[in-house]
Amino acid sequence: MIMKQCTFKKEPAVVNPLFAHPDEKRIRLSGDWRFRLDPGEAGVSEKWFQYPYMLLENILVPGCWQGQGFGDDSEVFHKEVEVKIRTYKSTYIGTGWYGKVFTVPSGWDGQRIWLNFGGVSPSAELWLNGEKLGEHHSPLVPFAYDITSRLIPGGENYLAVRVHEEDRLMELEYYSEGMWSGLYRDVELTATGPAWIDQLSVVPDADAGQVLVKATLGFAAGGADEAAGAAGAAAVTGDAGEGGSDGAEIKIALIGPDGRECASAHAKTVGGRADLEIKIDQPQLWCPETPNLYRIEARLFCGGELCDVRTDRFGLVKLSTQGKHFLINNQPYFMRGGGEFFVMADTGSPDTNRDSWRKRLGTLRQYGYTYIRLQSHAQIPEYYDAADEAGLLIQSEMGTMGPICGMSSWHTYNMYPKPTPDYRERLRHQWNKVVERDVNHPSANLYNMSNELTPDMALLFPKVAWRCYQETKERKPTALVIWTDGQYSPDLPGDYVNAEASVDADCPKPLIQHEFRWWSSYIDVRTAVKFKGVMRPYGIELVLKAAARNNLSHILIDATKNSQRLQFLEMKGKLEGCRRDNQQLAGISHFNATDTALSSQGVLDLFYEKKYATPEQWLQTNGDTIIMSSLGFNNRVWTFGSEFSCALSVSDYSHPALTAPVLEWAIEADGQVWAQGSLAYDHKPYESCPAGLVRAIIPTFARPTPARLTARLSEQDRVFTNQWDLWFFPEAADLPAGAVETNTCEPAAQAILTNRLTPELTDYVRSGGNVILGSSEGLVRPFLQVLGLTEGRYFFTKPANFPPLEELQAGTIIRDHPMLGDFPHENFADLQFYNLIGESPAFDIGSLGLNDEDPVIRMLHSSFVARPLALLLERSLGKGRIIMTAMDMDRKFPEARYLLKQICRYALGGDKPACAEMSESTLEKLLAAGELAGTQTE
Repeated sequence: MIMKQCTFKKEPAVVNPLFAHPDEKRIRLSGDWRFRLDPGEAGVSEKWFQYPYMLLENILVPGCWQGQGFGDDSEVFHKEVEVKIRTYKSTYIGTGWYGKVFTVPSGWDGQRIWLNFGGVSPSAELWLNGEKLGEHHSPLVPFAYDITSRLIPGGENYLAVRVHEEDRLMELEYYSEGMWSGLYRDVELTATGPAWIDQLSVVPDADAGQVLVKATLGFAAGGADEAAGAAGAAAVTGDAGEGGSDGAEIKIALIGPDGRECASAHAKTVGGRADLEIKIDQPQLWCPETPNLYRIEARLFCGGELCDVRTDRFGLVKLSTQGKHFLINNQPYFMRGGGEFFVMADTGSPDTNRDSWRKRLGTLRQYGYTYIRLQSHAQIPEYYDAADEAGLLIQSEMGTMGPICGMSSWHTYNMYPKPTPDYRERLRHQWNKVVERDVNHPSANLYNMSNELTPDMALLFPKVAWRCYQETKERKPTALVIWTDGQYSPDLPGDYVNAEASVDADCPKPLIQHEFRWWSSYIDVRTAVKFKGVMRPYGIELVLKAAARNNLSHILIDATKNSQRLQFLEMKGKLEGCRRDNQQLAGISHFNATDTALSSQGVLDLFYEKKYATPEQWLQTNGDTIIMSSLGFNNRVWTFGSEFSCALSVSDYSHPALTAPVLEWAIEADGQVWAQGSLAYDHKPYESCPAGLVRAIIPTFARPTPARLTARLSEQDRVFTNQWDLWFFPEAADLPAGAVETNTCEPAAQAILTNRLTPELTDYVRSGGNVILGSSEGLVRPFLQVLGLTEGRYFFTKPANFPPLEELQAGTIIRDHPMLGDFPHENFADLQFYNLIGESPAFDIGSLGLNDEDPVIRMLHSSFVARPLALLLERSLGKGRIIMTAMDMDRKFPEARYLLKQICRYALGGDKPACAEMSESTLEKLLAAGELAGTQTE
């Protein structure tokens, strides 16, 4: 048979498949390649594509060249955080050349030879044996060229690839952390006959227990009548006879989850296509709990000879909606999402190691997540292979509707292209080819066109949105598609909605709470050892510089540990509250499940490893079925003799749902259970269901006592638990004798409480008195409200690390100090401090000259700025002491009454540990603030 002398391009191509059929002809060209940077764009004119020796260095494929040290030490501007960083081992933005000499196996004579690229970014031009082969402009799409007519028979062939910047914007989130470039997936040679399987899709019908296999063929000139048959395609069952054909036959075998063949079919192709309906006996469905996977083996015959084989994997799954519910295989699920930004710490470019993804995504399932939102990008097939096995749904986002957030006040940069005439068809092409690439992955079944695009911006391109929706459904009928993540509009396409829970009542579709809510712990310097050198720990570098600049390097480990504890209690309380207070909510997208390099927003670190919470702890908040309480952050302290009361609720999305579970509760304090009971309620699955009130009289303890409310929901062998920390304090806590609240000297006062230091009080201290100085304007560093953190902004962690980096804090460190007496704490401010700290800014001890020793209670500032802040400290002055507290000591709070009493007792005591002397310059600043505090305001 005579081969046609032209070059075919296939998109998408199959590269590095999970399964290789024994009859398949495939070899890897990955490994060592030749390489050379081309900052002056001399390669084309000097014909570097002509000779291998023009490329002077070696490089590994797959990977990015910046991660392998090609470039320099320069820094680039990070658009979101607005800092300069060096992300990778080296920095280089520009053109680079790859070269590879290869030979074709002798056994492939007479076959069509394909050169397959798993991924190249941003753009590529290709030469083979000195002649231009083609170009590629879709960074997310694998592709292949038919190089049969370009090969040197029996000899060495030289492939040159020029990777350049033209399509950088088409990478979307791929370049958000830094500019990387290169051949980022495998490069392979394959061989087929004159016809090949161009696309093989399996459309599952989980209700009927069958699949529709759709095979589309490609033909070379003269091969199988060059697809000259009828335009239609015969639908053939597994045992149907042959009909009219165009000269090719497709044979299908299905392999079940147990590894044994479970069904087969064959058909003649018509018009270059064959559709085969295949029934599966005793079908096993794919879902998060049991991600059963089938394998399909397709063999294509032309004239009785094998032309091509394809092996893939699929799952029998049905995604749908019903009213306010998101359904998987007709069962309601509470969708617990996690956000993933593109930060590949191990590889820089997408990680092609399936075992790495199996471990990472398996950890996400252990922590209760049912889907992952890929923030403004799509991952590679190796990732979806692992997600298929883990039982995770993946929401892919390929930017068809435009730039991240449009042009909001938070995102004023034009990060990704809009669907204007210069980009519209390119975005469309890339989107559709990625859908085709992932067509058989059960995990790749959620698609989103944009991030936080406002309806008014989206309505500039309504036909783009609707066409994208329709074309996605044509390619993958099982998929659910939305126009944006973060907004709702009834005029735009969406099978479900991802927006604010506040609009749920006005939305008829299932609504998942959007990006909830960026709680960020201190960046963990201990993770620096986990970086392998490809990507640099640039976030940690910023933290180390800030800490060293402010003499805080010694606190970084404690800062991280305590900040992670605070992050956990905030995540727990707010996630449970969101699920409790929105009865019909279909899910919550937790942002993030994992840290990013510059924002430690995850319950897991950047490497998908545990931070503070164990899987068991996190499932109490992020499980299918959880118990929720009405306890907030400001009502965790109760007084001796008072009646404790809180409501419990249950959200049951178990499969199968519970029918008549038993709900028990207990309150434990001082090492024993002192109250317990059970609640009888009308159990309603698939919504947040009120379960009744817990009531108990709090006994009297010898001292303030930590306590814990636990709840246990059980039915037969299924048990769900949750717990909430409490603190019990005495009702009365009068100031001790000798402590006086005044702004002037009192002859009988041994300790004076004031919020204004005066020269008179200064003399009083020098002569041996003690002043407890409250905070005032001029001493503290107040912050603005940021990203919706309107309550407790001085207690909770910074939401994300967006600018301004000066704003907000990340936790506390409490020293063991006699000033605190027996006030309960575990070396950080838990919720027993919430009312004291939540609305009270800390002392700016760096500016005040008080950073010469550790305070009793340190407030941790934003980790990239790390200003020294404090809530409680002391200094000696002459014979006396000045104790400074920035906490709200409002006497309506029992914890405030008690803590102030302990501080006064300490001040009145005679045996105090040594502390630093207050400098005269610091004293001047305190007196100036005291003068300011006396200013009258109208």
